Amino acid sequence: MPGGQFADRQKQMTLDLNLAVDPGRHSEQRPLVIVRANGNWISQWKLGTGVGHYTTTVPFSALVAGVNRLSLDVHGAHVKILPGSTMRLPKTHQYAHLPNLQLLARTAFPLVRDGNAKSLRMIYLNSTSELLSAGLTLFAKLAQVSRSTLPAAVVFMGHPLPGGGSQVILGTPADLRSAAQTNVPVQFVHGALRWQSPGSESQWNSSQNPLARAYLLETPAGKGAEHWNLWFLVPSVESAESAVNLLVQKDNWSTLTGDFAWLDAHGHYHSVMLGKQQIYGNHQSSWYWIYLFSLRPIWWVIVVLTILFLGSISAGWLSQHRRKQWGAHG
Repeated sequence: MPGGQFADRQKQMTLDLNLAVDPGRHSEQRPLVIVRANGNWISQWKLGTGVGHYTTTVPFSALVAGVNRLSLDVHGAHVKILPGSTMRLPKTHQYAHLPNLQLLARTAFPLVRDGNAKSLRMIYLNSTSELLSAGLTLFAKLAQVSRSTLPAAVVFMGHPLPGGGSQVILGTPADLRSAAQTNVPVQFVHGALRWQSPGSESQWNSSQNPLARAYLLETPAGKGAEHWNLWFLVPSVESAESAVNLLVQKDNWSTLTGDFAWLDAHGHYHSVMLGKQQIYGNHQSSWYWIYLFSLRPIWWVIVVLTILFLGSISAGWLSQHRRKQWGAHG
């Protein structure tokens, strides 16, 4: 499932299945099939015998961004899925709460949004062979999780370019310009590391001798949330290859979260959310409000209670007004 896909809770994925069912000679009951999505029970129903067409649905809310596991557990028969079977997704809208390294690790979103990364640029702040090798490894991982060869991605040597697309930026803290570190929750200033306190845009912490072996940071590329930057920084280019090899290992890659990750001396990446999250997607659409309310389900309860409260007041006022009218006529 591509990243950033959103549909309301009533939407369903439809499975149209052509099945050949062989219950065997000793079966006395009709075969049973149990449908599960990502290990969660969805439905169960009886099968006929022979070749038949079956339609079932899976709630879109049962699916996740990235790899999904859909299983049909059949009891009392041998079943074969025949050609012509299809899977139909409902219409979706592109919304997400970003930054989110976990979503990036599962789908490469928002760096890859269209399947071919036509707006993705690989930026090397210097052209050492170690950094180039690290960039290729990271690019291959993004291609793997996005299920795309990313044919439209381009490579630049030098400093990030303003506007025009999302960027993967590789280098060392010494390569950074001060302009590139504005409006980001982590900054390198004269060899020291500064970072925002989680949930605060004004309180900063600092370390004069940062001990991390590598840093990974996801930030917006300018105003708005259309394009994003992924920064991979190492104290020295000699450690770039080993640091990125550790990053793409399953134990580290699968635990990424928040917007900032760092590599410790034991080869483990740790993650935290430092910056402020924002909503990616069309803010002018009514679906923006539906998505916004989906992040805070309690808002639906408040709205319903408010409507009921106002409705009861209106009904009471109308009833009282009519009684006064009847009294006047009487």
